[in-house]
Order: sequence, then C-alpha cells, then structure tokens
Amino acid sequence: MPGQVEFMVHGDEGNAWTTRFVILPRVTAANLVRGGISYSIQPSTNIVEVSYASTDPSLVPVVLNGALRALQNYGADHIREFADTRLTYINERVEDARQRYLSSLGRIQSYKEQQHTTDLSAEESALINSIQEYDRERTRRQLDLATMRGIMSGSQDVTLDFVNRLATVTAISSNPAMQFQLENLLKLYDERRTMIAGPSGVRESNPQVQAIDIRIGQSSRAMVDATNATIASLERGLGEIEQNIRDLRTRLSAYPGKQSQFAQLQLEVELQNDTYRYLLSQLEAA
Repeated sequence: MPGQVEFMVHGDEGNAWTTRFVILPRVTAANLVRGGISYSIQPSTNIVEVSYASTDPSLVPVVLNGALRALQNYGADHIREFADTRLTYINERVEDARQRYLSSLGRIQSYKEQQHTTDLSAEESALINSIQEYDRERTRRQLDLATMRGIMSGSQDVTLDFVNRLATVTAISSNPAMQFQLENLLKLYDERRTMIAGPSGVRESNPQVQAIDIRIGQSSRAMVDATNATIASLERGLGEIEQNIRDLRTRLSAYPGKQSQFAQLQLEVELQNDTYRYLLSQLEAA
C-alpha cells in the first residue's frame, strides 16, 4: 500500500484489549476530519480561530496543526496563482514599455540638440498633463481588465477561490454592486459551513443544506453575470478614454511647427515614463 501509516498506542496496566483498524479512502477520511473542524474570523483582524472536536484527545493537536499548515499552504498557493495571472500580462508589456521609453528619450534629446527648443507654453503643459492622467487611468483599467479576463477564462464554477480572486481586483473592490454580490455569496458560504461543521452538524443531503446550495447557485450565476457586466463596462470606459486622448492630442497638434513637434515628443516621453514606472510598481507588487 502506498504511503505510510503511523499508530499511537496508549499504555494500559489493566486487562489486555484488542482494537480494530479500518483504512478509509482519502476523501472519506478527509470528510470525517472536516466535519469536526470549525473556525471563526475575528472582526477587523487577519486572525482565524480554528477548533476541532474529537472523541480522541490525542488526535486534536495533530489535526489542528495539519489543518493550519494546509491553510497556510493554501493561502500561499492562492497568492501565487493570482500573482501569476497579473505577472503574465505585466511581463508581456514591461520590456516593451522600457524600450519605448528609451526610444522616446532619444528622439526628444535629438530634437533639442537640433532645434534648441526646450520650453512649453502653459497651455501645452496643461494638455500634456490631462493626457497623462487619462493614460494612467487607461493603464490601470487595462491591467484590471486583463486580470478579470484571466479569472473568467478558467472554470465558471464560482468557488470561494474564484470569489477571493475577484475581490482583489480594483475595479471590483471599488464597485458597490459587485461588493454586494461578493459579500452576499461569502455570507452564504459561511452559513453553509456553519450548518455542516462539527459533530452536531447536519449532513450534505439535509434539506436545509440543499436549500442553501440552491441559493449559492443563484448567487453564483448573478456573480458571473455581474462580473461580465463589469468587464463590458471597463471595455466601454477604455473606449471613452481612448477618444478623450485622441481629442486632446488633436488639440496639441494644432500648435504651429516646431512648438507642436516638441510638445508631441515631450508628451511621448511623459506617457512612456508613466507606463513603464507603473508596470514596474505592479511587477514588484505581484
């Protein structure tokens, strides 16, 4: 039989006794252990209190330690998985952004040396600043959009992991409607966990559990619909930002000759620098 089995035998000075061992399938054993585990999250903290109820006192610390190690590993795996989603997108862009920034620096330096032009008017500077703000927002939204598309491209099963990954996306955490959907679904999952936890918990086949499973299914479908709506909203918002940038660039290009050319070159330097620095900060965070 693969794996190892470890027995703990308690000393007994009384009469001899016998015991019967039963080897359970992994999933069955896990379900038995899971039924005795319960936990609570302390409000406004990152503290999780875990308890385990068993008729064997020697088993309690073993199960608790194993459960906490599993929780720690799960958290690390979850963070790595989410970071990988962002890293895939960021790594595709960061080197390109660096090259574009260096190229724009080279072009403006050459222009300054040839034309001896180094100043912008107040109105030109204001236009450049406005375009920069739109461009920063565009970059942030593009990253959120890429992350959400990555989450939605996998399984459509709305698990706790699915919900937790969505909760980290800025576009969702700042959306009251999406926050309501997230909190409602998490509350349903918590009610279900409480219902089946511990020795006194009810079975999965219990009508109450099945009823809450139906509610979770309904809430999950609403979550998927809301997420797709958020993606569509981000796409529309990006289209509006692109149009605003085009309009401001047109205004900037209306300045005469050398003045307009220098302003355009200065704008490219600022935009490429913003994009590169933002992607670097997100890369480091991920």
